[in-house]
Amino acid sequence: MKWGGRDHIKLIYVGSVAETGDRLQSIHMGRVGDPLKPSIFDFYAVCKIGGERAVIDSGLKYWVSLRQTYIAIPDAMSLMDPIMFHQPIDTCIELNTCFDAGRGLVNCLDVLEDSDFWRRVYNMGGGPECRVMFIDYLDRMMRMLGMGDFREIMERRWFALRNFHCQYFEDSHVLNDYIHNWGETLEDHYRQVMANRSLTLKIVGVLNRVPGLRSLIRRTAYKRMKGMVSGKDGTLYWYESRNEKRITAFYGSFEKYESIGDWGDPDMPDLNPEWVRLDHGYDESKEQLELADLQGAARFRGGELLTEEWNGDMYTPLKWRCAFGHEFEG
Repeated sequence: MKWGGRDHIKLIYVGSVAETGDRLQSIHMGRVGDPLKPSIFDFYAVCKIGGERAVIDSGLKYWVSLRQTYIAIPDAMSLMDPIMFHQPIDTCIELNTCFDAGRGLVNCLDVLEDSDFWRRVYNMGGGPECRVMFIDYLDRMMRMLGMGDFREIMERRWFALRNFHCQYFEDSHVLNDYIHNWGETLEDHYRQVMANRSLTLKIVGVLNRVPGLRSLIRRTAYKRMKGMVSGKDGTLYWYESRNEKRITAFYGSFEKYESIGDWGDPDMPDLNPEWVRLDHGYDESKEQLELADLQGAARFRGGELLTEEWNGDMYTPLKWRCAFGHEFEG
């Protein structure tokens, strides 16, 4: 291979925040090294984890995995889908605008070969200026799209209690230091949505300010939202069709679904939760890890390191046994 063989390849793999699954309070702030635990039924996340591992174990000299967060696009109406109700209202989101997501990938082309950027995994988000809790995001978006107060057109029990994904990133600044992808804020995203509204939505927004028409628009919007949750991928459909597996995964039980109160009831989740930083099972301040550190990290996860000697190279495949007894190399 005259062009330089595999050492010539520079692979930028796009992973996903979905790899770490449900990160509700008080573990709503995450970092690389936290457990990979995709949500139940999230085959997309499982595939992303498999792809990332294949990249890490590929033996390539130049690779990175960028675990991309929710990419916020200007065409917000295209996101009107039953999946929006799979997300708990207290989900913490550190989004990326589509422009910052693209800019970051392009800027990877400028990273030099001798940079320590390579052979690492990163969380890719927009930083502190792009953080929002889902309930606040929902409120702002519905008002901008002319539908008014979302509490008048959506029932609280339509929203799942768990089993989705997204989080704030404690360490998204690490990637930004390399590829400078932080260019826009949450407010920039809102302005992009407003600028992208169709003529119909602009008219609806004006009509919704007329008292005599407001109730008609509210009833129409409620009917549309209920239609989404009543479809085969909707949470209300799962409940009414007695889909025990889906209800258990996203709510815990039928009883928990039925016990959900209305907006503002005392059982509303804490919207200002305290943050608990997850331990990774070893001293992360050490510049060079030793065999004992790897052994401890494996025990911390319920597994075992089977390799008895190690040369200190983080990219040398070692033999492991997981908590369920599976043996593998990685």
